[in-house]
Amino acid sequence: MLKRFDVFHYLVDASPKFFFYLLFPKAENGPALILQKLIIVPVALHVPFYLWYPKGRVCFYFLSFIFPIKGMVSILNEIGYNVIPPRIIKAIFYNVPQKRERVLIVGIRKDINTDFFDFPKPYRRIYNLRDVLKKGELYQNDVPVSAGQTYPVKKKQVLDLIPEGGYWRDLPLKIQKEYMGKSFYLGGGKTGMARRMSWDEPSLTLTCSPAQKQTERCHPDETRPFTVREYARVQTFPDEWDFVGSVSRQYKQIGNAVPVNLAKEIGYSIVNFLNKFYKSLKTI
Repeated sequence: MLKRFDVFHYLVDASPKFFFYLLFPKAENGPALILQKLIIVPVALHVPFYLWYPKGRVCFYFLSFIFPIKGMVSILNEIGYNVIPPRIIKAIFYNVPQKRERVLIVGIRKDINTDFFDFPKPYRRIYNLRDVLKKGELYQNDVPVSAGQTYPVKKKQVLDLIPEGGYWRDLPLKIQKEYMGKSFYLGGGKTGMARRMSWDEPSLTLTCSPAQKQTERCHPDETRPFTVREYARVQTFPDEWDFVGSVSRQYKQIGNAVPVNLAKEIGYSIVNFLNKFYKSLKTI
Protein backbone atom coordinates (compact mmCIF):
# COMPACT_ATOMS: atom_id res chain seq x y z
CA MET A 1 0.00 0.00 0.00
CA LEU A 2 1.41 3.38 -1.03
CA LYS A 3 1.51 6.22 1.46
CA ARG A 4 -0.03 9.48 0.32
CA PHE A 5 3.22 11.41 -0.05
CA ASP A 6 5.08 8.58 -1.80
CA VAL A 7 3.35 9.67 -5.01
CA PHE A 8 4.95 13.03 -5.61
CA HIS A 9 7.85 11.63 -7.60
CA TYR A 10 5.20 10.66 -10.15
CA LEU A 11 3.98 14.27 -10.28
CA VAL A 12 7.51 15.64 -10.57
CA ASP A 13 8.61 13.15 -13.20
CA ALA A 14 5.62 12.98 -15.47
CA SER A 15 4.93 16.46 -16.81
CA PRO A 16 8.50 17.50 -17.77
CA LYS A 17 9.03 14.16 -19.50
CA PHE A 18 5.78 14.56 -21.37
CA PHE A 19 6.75 17.95 -22.79
CA PHE A 20 10.28 16.76 -23.47
CA TYR A 21 8.66 14.09 -25.64
CA LEU A 22 6.63 16.73 -27.49
CA LEU A 23 9.74 18.76 -28.25
CA PHE A 24 12.28 16.02 -28.82
CA PRO A 25 10.40 12.80 -29.72
CA LYS A 26 13.52 11.23 -31.28
CA ALA A 27 15.90 12.04 -28.42
CA GLU A 28 17.90 8.96 -27.50
CA ASN A 29 17.89 7.88 -23.85
CA GLY A 30 15.85 10.97 -23.03
CA PRO A 31 12.98 11.43 -20.57
CA ALA A 32 10.51 10.54 -23.33
CA LEU A 33 11.66 6.92 -23.17
CA ILE A 34 10.99 6.84 -19.43
CA LEU A 35 7.59 8.47 -19.93
CA GLN A 36 6.39 5.50 -21.94
CA LYS A 37 6.87 3.26 -18.90
CA LEU A 38 4.91 5.38 -16.42
CA ILE A 39 1.58 4.08 -15.15
CA ILE A 40 -0.12 7.47 -14.96
CA VAL A 41 0.71 10.89 -16.44
CA PRO A 42 -0.86 13.98 -14.81
CA VAL A 43 -0.56 17.27 -16.72
CA ALA A 44 -1.79 20.61 -15.32
CA LEU A 45 -2.12 23.31 -17.98
CA HIS A 46 -1.39 27.02 -17.62
CA VAL A 47 1.41 26.23 -15.18
CA PRO A 48 4.77 27.55 -16.43
CA PHE A 49 7.82 25.40 -15.82
CA TYR A 50 11.33 25.14 -17.17
CA LEU A 51 13.22 22.41 -18.99
CA TRP A 52 16.99 22.40 -19.28
CA TYR A 53 18.36 21.29 -22.63
CA PRO A 54 21.95 21.50 -23.97
CA LYS A 55 21.04 24.51 -26.12
CA GLY A 56 19.62 26.41 -23.17
CA ARG A 57 16.48 26.82 -21.14
CA VAL A 58 13.11 26.16 -22.74
CA CYS A 59 10.31 28.05 -21.01
CA PHE A 60 6.66 27.13 -21.36
CA TYR A 61 4.02 29.77 -20.68
CA PHE A 62 0.32 29.27 -21.34
CA LEU A 63 0.87 25.71 -22.45
CA SER A 64 -2.63 25.18 -23.81
CA PHE A 65 -1.90 27.71 -26.55
CA ILE A 66 1.40 26.08 -27.53
CA PHE A 67 0.15 22.51 -27.27
CA PRO A 68 -3.67 22.46 -27.66
CA ILE A 69 -5.49 19.97 -25.50
CA LYS A 70 -6.49 17.84 -28.47
CA GLY A 71 -2.86 17.61 -29.49
CA MET A 72 -1.83 16.50 -26.03
CA VAL A 73 -4.55 13.88 -25.93
CA SER A 74 -3.50 12.65 -29.38
CA ILE A 75 0.15 12.27 -28.40
CA LEU A 76 -0.68 10.55 -25.11
CA ASN A 77 -2.88 8.15 -27.05
CA GLU A 78 -0.08 7.55 -29.57
CA ILE A 79 2.42 6.57 -26.88
CA GLY A 80 0.05 4.25 -25.05
CA TYR A 81 -2.26 6.20 -22.74
CA ASN A 82 -6.02 6.51 -22.48
CA VAL A 83 -6.88 10.07 -21.46
CA ILE A 84 -9.64 10.73 -18.97
CA PRO A 85 -11.80 13.67 -20.17
CA PRO A 86 -9.95 16.83 -19.03
CA ARG A 87 -11.47 18.75 -16.16
CA ILE A 88 -11.15 22.32 -14.94
CA ILE A 89 -10.01 22.29 -11.31
CA LYS A 90 -10.82 25.39 -9.23
CA ALA A 91 -8.31 25.86 -6.43
CA ILE A 92 -10.79 27.56 -4.08
CA PHE A 93 -12.55 24.20 -3.61
CA TYR A 94 -9.35 22.54 -2.38
CA ASN A 95 -8.41 24.60 0.68
CA VAL A 96 -6.65 27.27 -1.38
CA PRO A 97 -7.76 30.88 -0.69
CA GLN A 98 -7.23 31.89 -4.30
CA LYS A 99 -9.36 32.13 -7.44
CA ARG A 100 -7.06 30.01 -9.56
CA GLU A 101 -8.08 27.48 -12.20
CA ARG A 102 -6.12 24.73 -13.93
CA VAL A 103 -7.04 22.21 -16.62
CA LEU A 104 -6.07 18.76 -15.39
CA ILE A 105 -5.32 16.07 -17.98
CA VAL A 106 -4.72 12.53 -16.76
CA GLY A 107 -3.37 9.78 -19.00
CA ILE A 108 -3.63 6.14 -17.87
CA ARG A 109 -1.61 3.41 -19.51
CA LYS A 110 -3.85 1.50 -21.91
CA ASP A 111 -3.46 -1.85 -20.17
CA ILE A 112 -4.91 -0.40 -16.94
CA ASN A 113 -8.55 0.23 -16.08
CA THR A 114 -9.26 3.99 -16.13
CA ASP A 115 -12.15 3.44 -13.68
CA PHE A 116 -9.54 3.20 -10.94
CA PHE A 117 -8.99 6.97 -11.13
CA ASP A 118 -11.23 9.58 -9.50
CA PHE A 119 -10.67 13.32 -9.66
CA PRO A 120 -10.22 14.96 -6.25
CA LYS A 121 -13.49 15.71 -4.52
CA PRO A 122 -14.08 19.40 -3.70
CA TYR A 123 -14.46 20.66 -0.15
CA ARG A 124 -17.45 22.73 0.91
CA ARG A 125 -15.44 25.26 2.89
CA ILE A 126 -13.98 28.17 0.92
CA TYR A 127 -11.19 30.06 2.66
CA ASN A 128 -10.56 33.78 2.33
CA LEU A 129 -7.47 35.96 2.66
CA ARG A 130 -7.96 36.42 6.41
CA ASP A 131 -7.93 32.65 6.88
CA VAL A 132 -4.53 32.32 5.26
CA LEU A 133 -2.69 35.44 6.47
CA LYS A 134 -3.94 35.30 10.05
CA LYS A 135 -3.78 32.59 12.71
CA GLY A 136 -6.59 30.09 12.20
CA GLU A 137 -7.48 26.71 10.72
CA LEU A 138 -4.85 26.76 7.99
CA TYR A 139 -1.91 28.17 9.98
CA GLN A 140 -1.05 28.28 13.67
CA ASN A 141 0.31 31.84 13.54
CA ASP A 142 0.01 35.09 11.62
CA VAL A 143 2.05 35.31 8.43
CA PRO A 144 5.75 35.92 9.22
CA VAL A 145 7.35 39.24 8.35
CA SER A 146 9.42 39.08 5.15
CA ALA A 147 10.83 41.10 2.28
CA GLY A 148 8.61 42.47 -0.45
CA GLN A 149 8.32 44.97 -3.25
CA THR A 150 7.24 48.57 -2.73
CA TYR A 151 5.29 51.01 -4.87
CA PRO A 152 6.70 54.16 -6.45
CA VAL A 153 5.45 57.29 -4.68
CA LYS A 154 2.99 58.29 -7.43
CA LYS A 155 1.46 54.82 -7.67
CA LYS A 156 1.12 54.61 -3.89
CA GLN A 157 -0.75 57.93 -3.86
CA VAL A 158 -3.27 56.46 -6.31
CA LEU A 159 -3.68 53.16 -4.49
CA ASP A 160 -4.13 54.97 -1.18
CA LEU A 161 -7.51 56.05 -2.59
CA ILE A 162 -8.69 52.48 -3.26
CA PRO A 163 -10.90 50.91 -0.54
CA GLU A 164 -10.56 47.30 0.59
CA GLY A 165 -11.81 45.03 -2.20
CA GLY A 166 -11.89 47.94 -4.64
CA TYR A 167 -10.16 48.71 -7.93
CA TRP A 168 -9.63 51.52 -10.44
CA ARG A 169 -13.35 52.31 -10.84
CA ASP A 170 -13.37 53.45 -7.21
CA LEU A 171 -11.04 56.34 -8.09
CA PRO A 172 -12.27 59.84 -8.99
CA LEU A 173 -12.90 60.02 -12.75
CA LYS A 174 -9.98 62.35 -13.44
CA ILE A 175 -7.53 60.05 -11.65
CA GLN A 176 -9.05 57.01 -13.40
CA LYS A 177 -8.18 58.51 -16.77
CA GLU A 178 -4.70 59.57 -15.70
CA TYR A 179 -3.87 56.21 -14.16
CA MET A 180 -5.42 54.00 -16.81
CA GLY A 181 -4.23 55.94 -19.83
CA LYS A 182 -5.46 54.41 -23.11
CA SER A 183 -6.78 51.37 -21.21
CA PHE A 184 -9.55 53.59 -19.84
CA TYR A 185 -11.19 53.68 -23.25
CA LEU A 186 -10.85 49.98 -24.01
CA GLY A 187 -13.48 47.31 -23.36
CA GLY A 188 -13.46 44.77 -20.55
CA GLY A 189 -13.63 45.22 -16.82
CA LYS A 190 -9.85 45.33 -16.24
CA THR A 191 -10.63 44.38 -12.63
CA GLY A 192 -7.01 43.56 -11.85
CA MET A 193 -5.84 47.15 -12.31
CA ALA A 194 -5.33 49.22 -9.15
CA ARG A 195 -6.82 46.28 -7.27
CA ARG A 196 -6.77 46.10 -3.49
CA MET A 197 -7.53 42.67 -2.06
CA SER A 198 -10.31 42.01 0.48
CA TRP A 199 -9.86 40.18 3.78
CA ASP A 200 -13.21 38.46 3.32
CA GLU A 201 -12.66 37.01 -0.18
CA PRO A 202 -10.17 34.61 -1.74
CA SER A 203 -7.26 36.31 -3.48
CA LEU A 204 -7.25 36.74 -7.23
CA THR A 205 -4.82 34.48 -9.11
CA LEU A 206 -1.24 35.25 -8.15
CA THR A 207 1.10 36.03 -11.03
CA CYS A 208 4.91 36.26 -11.18
CA SER A 209 4.81 39.69 -9.53
CA PRO A 210 2.30 41.32 -7.14
CA ALA A 211 2.90 44.81 -8.53
CA GLN A 212 2.20 44.53 -12.27
CA LYS A 213 -0.23 47.19 -13.44
CA GLN A 214 -2.61 44.74 -15.11
CA THR A 215 -2.66 42.30 -12.19
CA GLU A 216 -2.27 44.37 -9.05
CA ARG A 217 -2.30 42.51 -5.74
CA CYS A 218 -2.34 45.22 -3.09
CA HIS A 219 -2.61 44.34 0.61
CA PRO A 220 -6.14 44.84 2.07
CA ASP A 221 -5.06 47.39 4.72
CA GLU A 222 -1.59 48.61 3.87
CA THR A 223 -0.77 50.27 0.56
CA ARG A 224 1.91 47.85 -0.61
CA PRO A 225 2.14 44.63 -2.64
CA PHE A 226 1.98 41.28 -0.87
CA THR A 227 5.28 40.29 0.70
CA VAL A 228 7.08 37.08 -0.30
CA ARG A 229 5.69 35.15 2.68
CA GLU A 230 2.17 36.49 2.09
CA TYR A 231 2.46 35.34 -1.50
CA ALA A 232 3.59 31.92 -0.29
CA ARG A 233 0.70 31.72 2.20
CA VAL A 234 -1.85 32.39 -0.55
CA GLN A 235 -0.26 29.52 -2.49
CA THR A 236 -0.52 27.46 0.76
CA PHE A 237 3.21 26.84 1.14
CA PRO A 238 4.38 25.96 4.66
CA ASP A 239 6.13 28.84 6.44
CA GLU A 240 9.31 26.77 6.77
CA TRP A 241 9.60 26.42 2.99
CA ASP A 242 12.53 28.55 1.81
CA PHE A 243 12.75 30.42 -1.48
CA VAL A 244 16.08 31.56 -2.92
CA GLY A 245 17.36 34.33 -5.14
CA SER A 246 16.31 37.96 -5.38
CA VAL A 247 12.90 39.08 -4.14
CA SER A 248 11.60 39.23 -7.73
CA ARG A 249 12.83 35.68 -8.39
CA GLN A 250 11.15 34.45 -5.21
CA TYR A 251 7.84 36.00 -6.29
CA LYS A 252 8.24 34.26 -9.64
CA GLN A 253 8.94 30.87 -8.07
CA ILE A 254 5.84 31.17 -5.92
CA GLY A 255 3.56 32.61 -8.60
CA ASN A 256 4.51 29.85 -11.07
CA ALA A 257 3.73 27.06 -8.62
CA VAL A 258 0.66 24.87 -8.40
CA PRO A 259 -0.90 25.71 -4.99
CA VAL A 260 0.39 23.18 -2.48
CA ASN A 261 -3.01 22.14 -1.14
CA LEU A 262 -4.33 21.62 -4.67
CA ALA A 263 -1.28 19.55 -5.66
CA LYS A 264 -1.76 17.52 -2.48
CA GLU A 265 -5.36 16.65 -3.41
CA ILE A 266 -4.30 15.62 -6.92
CA GLY A 267 -1.58 13.53 -5.30
CA TYR A 268 -4.13 11.81 -3.08
CA SER A 269 -6.19 10.90 -6.15
CA ILE A 270 -3.12 9.39 -7.81
CA VAL A 271 -2.20 7.44 -4.67
CA ASN A 272 -5.75 6.05 -4.46
CA PHE A 273 -5.58 5.11 -8.14
CA LEU A 274 -2.25 3.31 -7.73
CA ASN A 275 -3.45 1.47 -4.64
CA LYS A 276 -6.53 0.23 -6.51
CA PHE A 277 -4.32 -0.83 -9.41
CA TYR A 278 -1.85 -2.75 -7.25
CA LYS A 279 -4.69 -4.34 -5.30
CA SER A 280 -6.20 -5.57 -8.58
CA LEU A 281 -2.91 -7.31 -9.42
CA LYS A 282 -3.11 -9.35 -6.21
CA THR A 283 -6.52 -10.72 -7.17
CA ILE A 284 -5.33 -12.06 -10.52
